[in-house]
Amino acid sequence: MPNNHSTLSSLIVKDRLQQLKSSISTKPLGQSFYKSSAKGWEQTQKETLKHGGVYAFWWATETDYFRRLINRSNGVKLYGKQLNGKPLPVNIQINEQWLEDATHNGAILLYVGRSTNIGGRLNGHIKPQTDRLEKSSKDSNRKPNTVSQLRFGLERLLGIEDARSLIMNHVHFSFVKLDTYDESVNRFYLENLAIGQLLPIFNLDVER
Repeated sequence: MPNNHSTLSSLIVKDRLQQLKSSISTKPLGQSFYKSSAKGWEQTQKETLKHGGVYAFWWATETDYFRRLINRSNGVKLYGKQLNGKPLPVNIQINEQWLEDATHNGAILLYVGRSTNIGGRLNGHIKPQTDRLEKSSKDSNRKPNTVSQLRFGLERLLGIEDARSLIMNHVHFSFVKLDTYDESVNRFYLENLAIGQLLPIFNLDVER
């Protein structure tokens, strides 16, 4: 069995952070990494995306439209520790200052993640062939896993059942390649550095 070694390179992490911000796709996902088909949306550029690394989703087409959607929303409800046998609700409000802080190169950062297979994780976030992620009102109380947190976040924040069209037409993508388990430490710290410095609006959780 091969013995994988991984250690931190702060120079690589800082350099890749700048690359993550500067390599936003010029077209939204529906024109850059997906195509419409009879089965729904199908991923393209699979060879490009099969590597490991850190990725980011950006609302870069019609950002003023997204701001209007946010202003009309009631926020996102998350659930914290149990109180008298019930989870404590915490209502997260995304205000104008937060949107400003999450805006980089004219695009609003929605989510940052890491994976050993970026293409697989991209499909997991969007669920391109799934009509509804939440089948009942009971589902809205459960914490979305990180695999689908982008689409869950948009649907809960905007109060809609299917955000695929918005994602394909407005959300852009960037990623940096940090492949193999030798880069495990750098992937971990790059993801956390990006979240801490760039303040994406859907990398959210509350303590339990």
